[in-house]
Amino acid sequence: MVLFSGIRLYIANQEEDALMDDTILYLEEKGYETDTDIEEMSIANIGADEEMNAVVVTFKDEPEAAYFYTYDKGTNQIIQMDVV
Repeated sequence: MVLFSGIRLYIANQEEDALMDDTILYLEEKGYETDTDIEEMSIANIGADEEMNAVVVTFKDEPEAAYFYTYDKGTNQIIQMDVV
């Protein structure tokens, strides 16, 4: 049981790392400089009944807004989901 939980945690961390890396690439392709334009980036589970992760991005010029990025369903394409 402990080994199974460890494997699940390891896979989840790899998926979160890939989502973060892909989001950074997406933002750079859109012209953002991650070192200067972004205040904070974090991973959040946004799924109600199932695990669905998104990267939450706060830009330095809009500190009151949180932008949510995740994979388009069934693809490896990053999309902007929401702004709150």
